[in-house]
Amino acid sequence: MESTNSSPRIKHTDLFRQILCGGALSDKLLGYDLSFGQIEWSNESFDHALIPELPGRAFVVPTANADSGFPKKSKLILESEEGYRERGRLLHYFANHELLAIETMALTLLRFPEAPLEFKKGVFKTLQDEQRHMSLYLSRMKEYGVQLGDVPFSYYFWNRLRDMKTPLDFVVRMSMTFEQANLDFALEFAKLFETQMDDDKTAKLLKQVHDDEVKHVGHGIKWFKEWNAEEINSEGEWGAYLHQLPYPLNARRAKGSVFFAAESRADAGFSQKYIDSIRIAGGSRGRVPDYYLFNPECEIEADLPDLPKVLREKIEDLAPVMLWIAHSEDVVELPVIPSIEFQKTMFEYRGELPEMVTEAEVQKGLPSRYEVVEMIKPWGWGRRAWDCEKKWASQIRKHPAFDAALMSDRFFSKAYWKQFLRESAPELVQGHVIGSLTEFESWLSANADVEQEFIFKLSKSTSGRGHVVFKPSVIDEEVKKLLKKKALEGVIEPYFDKVADFSVQYEILDLPEGKKIKRFEPKFFFVDDHLQYLGAWLGPVPSSHELFPAWQAIERNRATMTRAHDLILKQLLDAGYVGPVGIDALVAKIADGELFMVPVIEVNARYTMGRVAHSLEAALRKKGHIGPAQMRFHSKQELKRLGLADFKELANRLDSDAAKMGYFPVTPIELARSTWVTVEWNLAPEAPVMIK
Repeated sequence: MESTNSSPRIKHTDLFRQILCGGALSDKLLGYDLSFGQIEWSNESFDHALIPELPGRAFVVPTANADSGFPKKSKLILESEEGYRERGRLLHYFANHELLAIETMALTLLRFPEAPLEFKKGVFKTLQDEQRHMSLYLSRMKEYGVQLGDVPFSYYFWNRLRDMKTPLDFVVRMSMTFEQANLDFALEFAKLFETQMDDDKTAKLLKQVHDDEVKHVGHGIKWFKEWNAEEINSEGEWGAYLHQLPYPLNARRAKGSVFFAAESRADAGFSQKYIDSIRIAGGSRGRVPDYYLFNPECEIEADLPDLPKVLREKIEDLAPVMLWIAHSEDVVELPVIPSIEFQKTMFEYRGELPEMVTEAEVQKGLPSRYEVVEMIKPWGWGRRAWDCEKKWASQIRKHPAFDAALMSDRFFSKAYWKQFLRESAPELVQGHVIGSLTEFESWLSANADVEQEFIFKLSKSTSGRGHVVFKPSVIDEEVKKLLKKKALEGVIEPYFDKVADFSVQYEILDLPEGKKIKRFEPKFFFVDDHLQYLGAWLGPVPSSHELFPAWQAIERNRATMTRAHDLILKQLLDAGYVGPVGIDALVAKIADGELFMVPVIEVNARYTMGRVAHSLEAALRKKGHIGPAQMRFHSKQELKRLGLADFKELANRLDSDAAKMGYFPVTPIELARSTWVTVEWNLAPEAPVMIK
């Protein structure tokens, strides 16, 4: 019940300055028993220059041997002196959060005297709730033998709110981010204390904090909607929230790391779409993010500035594969953000998604919420990646130690790697480098009677483009067209009687302790007759499968393959290259049917779909699927062959086969125009490769 006019009144500036700047613990609890009507609210402004660097904390005398680090659950549940102390330390963390909330709310009420009275009333009620919570935490942690100061204090909330410019800043940062996250933490630990520590007293305290937090978040949502109506109408509640978050905050800060309280968010007033979005949202919890860019045209874009429409569509269709490679604390640039339905399915298999930003958002530069990124991680270092590196140089912490010319002239060149291997390990490589029409004619003359098939590859090409299979004794029209090209540089290799293609993925990492090479297991992949990529094998190869003999050939020749690949990796390391590497190889057979391995067919100093395949395999393992599986690229040609109108009809067919197999989309079907990618599993161990 509010006070009458005869009740003593206190100026709001006096009260909240005392709470904010006072050094005694009693200062922080001042006003917990006042009614809103006992405060004399005025329009007196609080000069931004008067905001202290840190709130008053003279009462805090840190213990000399204060324990740092968030308590581990494995220790919390111990019924011992160590376990009890860990419980007290946990409550100290929570008490510190309440203290920070009290201080930032006092700052809010000082900074924005012109805010609506109802808003200020809600903030004041919330401040009093936080004072009560803090007192309860202090009392309970003392019973566990922990005093204030036994754990180092954090000022994270304060540092993120000290520079507030408007009441909306408070709503977005405190109510909709930090307090929203506490919905999860409070319930998570309430359940832990109740079920694993038989501590109903602490569990009840945490549940009360949670129930109050629902109201606090609801207060924030109310004003967020009122002050953001126009943007919410155009961007939705989720988009408007993201646009309001300042660096380095992100949506991941608005939820717990383990438990997710969906019902609590609904009770607070969030829409279902917002709840779905926050559940799957990734983002940094402190690490500076890497920025991922999908530019598979990297090898050819310098020579092909205007990409054909069909190629551009395929690139846009495949761009979401970067979401499978990037860490959840990183950022991925996409042409279009996939639907929430696709994101939810992806979350089910890989966990939290990276943050996503559209190409349109970055046309004028890196968005402000990515004030700094650790480094750019493109599919490959082509022109587009270098343009971004140059444009955002001041926002990037770690820059490449190599340059564009090195990538274009050497590491993207099939001719360069062929020549390098011929000089370094001639016994491991077959084929010839062709640098001109004259050289080609000379080679052709020397091999005019050879009946063996060869393949010509343009030095810079991707996905089989510019490749021609021919016999020296028979030159057809396609080869003649190739000879007329202005830039003939390429390689000629024997066209082996191939049994299986495979690739080996590596990543050269630049760590504080020095360069390190991360190695992945070989993985089979499939191409069509035109060498266009069709997909990859995931998981182990059963002994009954047609690919198993090829796997045995790889195992027999591991040492040879490693020696060849290490030569390539050392060359990259010596040149300062950092990033992904994919080396294609194959297993073939000779006339008597014996299998042999060709350890190097192509060197790709970039990401490849083989790296995506490894991420998808990890997603399958996460869900408990350990049998044969395949990543499949579906094309318009496949639809035509199957008599289907579009990819949605294909999805319906896959759904109807769910009893004998399972699948999930790797790229969103709603955005697919020329290519859709899926993973299919529960294949019979002896089943032939379905992709062919």
